Amino acid sequence: MTSSTSSTIDGTLGAFMLGHFIGVILYGVSLHQAYRYCRMYPGDSRWLKGLVALALFLETIASIMSMDVCYYYLVTNRARPQTLLDGV
Repeated sequence: MTSSTSSTIDGTLGAFMLGHFIGVILYGVSLHQAYRYCRMYPGDSRWLKGLVALALFLETIASIMSMDVCYYYLVTNRARPQTLLDGV
């Protein structure tokens, strides 16, 4: 592997990891907002509470999938850059 390929992969995986970290931080903010919403507005309609729960559920699934992809590329296949060509 040439040094230019190595630096390209480092930049790609580094950007992916930083994006994942920022996404997890924002997921925590979403959890906090959902908790505060449930505590501050107990009288809201079930439809609106269900919409908040659905948004939180979808965000949870997206975070889990992001964690799985991050683990696959950065831990399981850390020494095999050719796996970037394959999908997860």
